[in-house]
Amino acid sequence: MADDLIYQQLVKALSEMTNPKKSATNPFFKSKYATLEDSLSIATKTLAKYDLGVMQLNVTRDNGSCLVTRIIHKSGQFIEDGGVPLKLKDPNDAQKLGSAITYARRYGLQAMLGMIGEEDDDGNTAVKAKPKKTFKEKLLETKEMDKLQLLWDDNQDKINKLTPAQQSVLLSTFNKKKEEFDNENI
Repeated sequence: MADDLIYQQLVKALSEMTNPKKSATNPFFKSKYATLEDSLSIATKTLAKYDLGVMQLNVTRDNGSCLVTRIIHKSGQFIEDGGVPLKLKDPNDAQKLGSAITYARRYGLQAMLGMIGEEDDDGNTAVKAKPKKTFKEKLLETKEMDKLQLLWDDNQDKINKLTPAQQSVLLSTFNKKKEEFDNENI
């Protein structure tokens, strides 16, 4: 069968494919990951030995844009994934679009070639929501008097709906933080 060529060569390439080094750090999740550059370096060198290459294309579909990873053979045969969706709040923000494309390229390439490019957290990051900070925590973390006052003023409606005991705790926290700023200016 003619389309066997790509599969025969891809199987050989995948048997030699190594995982990229996790050389970058995600400061938000405090985890290590492999960069697109490191992943592409390994992929292109290994695939080329077997007359294979990789292309990544931004494709528009009915449900939006996605980045498709395609493995190509010198015969013209190719296989491709279903694409990694490019979800953006503002599709006109070129910088965020560039970041989304880089992210999708990395994930698409690593998934297509069976690479492990991140620390395995057993899916916890995907299902664990970041806990919201309490208003008291926000007050305590404020670094400037103007911002403290603005935070307090902007949340008056919410504060007024609290119980008197809760209001007292917040007012005490606000006053202590305000006092800290006043003492810094002495």
